[in-house]
Amino acid sequence: MEEIFEIFNKGKISLDISTTNNKT
Repeated sequence: MEEIFEIFNKGKISLDISTTNNKT
C-alpha cells in the first residue's frame, strides 16, 4: 500500500511541476 501511495505522490508532484512550467 505504501509503495502505491509513494508512486502516486511522485506522479502528483511531477504533474504539479508540469503545470507550473506551463503557467510560467
